[in-house]
Amino acid sequence: MTEKTTVAIEKAFGKDSIVTLEDGEKIRIKKWSVRKAMVMGSTLARVVGEVFSLIDSKSEGGTMQVGDIVAMIPQVLESCADELTYIIVESTTLSDGKQQITKDRVMDQLSLDDFVDLLSSVIETNLTEKTMGKWKRLLKATPLGGN
Repeated sequence: MTEKTTVAIEKAFGKDSIVTLEDGEKIRIKKWSVRKAMVMGSTLARVVGEVFSLIDSKSEGGTMQVGDIVAMIPQVLESCADELTYIIVESTTLSDGKQQITKDRVMDQLSLDDFVDLLSSVIETNLTEKTMGKWKRLLKATPLGGN
């Protein structure tokens, strides 16, 4: 394949992200299909809801400092481990159904750095500013958008 063809394909379909784990293994992060995006969006919404619930319970009506939120990260990871692991495993499963990484490997063998690298790459690959801007425009066009 020529470089020109590769660039044209990437423009049309986007480029997969590759995360290199600490052991040197490369994991491909694919763009979500519409069906997968709906499932992953629902899962992310549960995680965000849990985060806000934890913030609400810790703040007790007061203002939280950045350090307070950082201190909550282990609790968020523990309470949302299943959802976050699910997002990583599903987002790294290839279109032929082959899992590049399993739930047990994520939970038992990955370092926290690898875990965060994979999760952040999944989110960056699939929740782009362009996509979020389209959702914002769509919501503004609805009666809920406040027009």
